[in-house]
Amino acid sequence: MTNSKQIALLGLIVIVLISHGIANLFVMELNNSLTTLSITLFLPGLFIAFPSLNLQLYPAILCNTITGILIDATTPIPMGTSAFVFLIVQLVVFQFRSVIKKNNLYHGWVIAQITNFVIFSFVTLYFNGKYLFEDGIFIRTLLDFLFSQSALAIIAPVYFTIIKKTIVVLRMDLYTNELSHK
Repeated sequence: MTNSKQIALLGLIVIVLISHGIANLFVMELNNSLTTLSITLFLPGLFIAFPSLNLQLYPAILCNTITGILIDATTPIPMGTSAFVFLIVQLVVFQFRSVIKKNNLYHGWVIAQITNFVIFSFVTLYFNGKYLFEDGIFIRTLLDFLFSQSALAIIAPVYFTIIKKTIVVLRMDLYTNELSHK
């Protein structure tokens, strides 16, 4: 890979990581505002879909692992759990890229919804499985899931569009040579 391609790739990784950081801060602020209602939004699908569908394997792994560690630092689950789960889900999503259109916003939205459902279910069952049917935890978890999926349905298309527009404004080409789908 030439130096210009490496610099372009690094630029894309930085844009994605900054976007993920800002989106994570936004979700944390939403969660802070929703604490009075006892609702927690959990939106990992938002962070997995864009790199998995638009970057090559190793840059996508790098972005998702760093984002997973960032989310681990801000959530009350053991360190490394989100990074590991993001990595596994990202590898699965990456395998389906050949049937997904790269510029189709709807496909990215569907992938974000599915990955959010899978990760939410895993985290819920793994960490709260034995307590799920005690003292109304199931209802609260169900409400958290419904609100998370609804918020993701609204936020994801806007988020993906903002990242793509940022890349265009910075005159970077997301779909060239080493950086695109095969």
